[in-house]
Amino acid sequence: MADAEPGAAGIVDAVMAGRHAVRAFLPTPVPRASVEAILAVARRAPSGTNLQPWRVHVLTGAARQRLVDAVCAAYDADEPGHQAEYDYYPAEFFEPYLARRRKIGWGLYGLLGIEKGDVSRMRAQLRRNYEFFGAPAGLIFSIDRRMGRGGWLDYGMFLQNVMLAAKARGLDTCPQVAWLPYHAIVARSSASPNRKCWSAACAWVMPIRTRPRTGWPPNVPLSGTSSSSMNEAGEGGRQRLDKWLWAARFFKTRSLAADAIAGGKVRWNGQTAKPAREIRVGDELEIAVGEQRWTVVVSGLNPQRRPAPEARLLYAETAESAARRQRQEDLRRLAPMPGAGLKGRPTKKAGRLIRGFNE
Repeated sequence: MADAEPGAAGIVDAVMAGRHAVRAFLPTPVPRASVEAILAVARRAPSGTNLQPWRVHVLTGAARQRLVDAVCAAYDADEPGHQAEYDYYPAEFFEPYLARRRKIGWGLYGLLGIEKGDVSRMRAQLRRNYEFFGAPAGLIFSIDRRMGRGGWLDYGMFLQNVMLAAKARGLDTCPQVAWLPYHAIVARSSASPNRKCWSAACAWVMPIRTRPRTGWPPNVPLSGTSSSSMNEAGEGGRQRLDKWLWAARFFKTRSLAADAIAGGKVRWNGQTAKPAREIRVGDELEIAVGEQRWTVVVSGLNPQRRPAPEARLLYAETAESAARRQRQEDLRRLAPMPGAGLKGRPTKKAGRLIRGFNE
């Protein structure tokens, strides 16, 4: 098996862990070259007998606005006859999926300040899907209706590749299923043959970010499908900052972790913190350990200090942090500090030379 590039695992993990659906975008255009590069690498997704069943329609400028206006008009008028061509969700939700759906839904509305029962604001928020959440670029994905289920599985891997490739280039995305009922309008706008089925829409561009996503519902932890002790936490899914740093193996002891926090070498969501600060999944930490500087997102809690491979699952390093550390490592390798290769106690000969300098 070929060896991976140094640091590749950390970078890939950070991109995967950092991808999430963004629902607020800046109007900054995405260069055509970037879109083409993303789609070119995304098509490396596996597909049965290399069918590559995906087709992508990139919308910008006037074409994007025409589609937005047409779908928003149909939505505002409650036009009849708009129905999805296939079922994305089960006919009736059941546990544990019902609880997950409710948690993410009310988590989103809570962040937006929308109270339960506020139908008008819920409807207005749903409408923003059809505006691509303000993103100036939109992607519409389609598949031939004659394809089997395997083609849809292949398509899912392609979609994930698109989003990860965009994330690696500093672009966030928002995959949207809300467009499905309006497939007829989408088809008319694209002059696409009837045999195509519209599978999803995706908005992307540079996102608006004013603060970390503290408290946003995380993905289902590993403990939800296995007997692993990862993601165990104290009351309310919280854990002391110094204990987490020790469990995640950034510091050998809790006292060293506490000293680092007190010395300003650890920041919590961009702020100074105390060792007793309780953290949750989704919090962002900036950690300085010697010459290394980490920026990580907490992805798990554990009251025990486990082996390094398990401790690594407690956090996801951001792509920027991983790239920065890789650059530092390259600089150290190309231009090492004087004496960096010296290890252990001086030899007798070195001792005599040292004493000669002092005489």
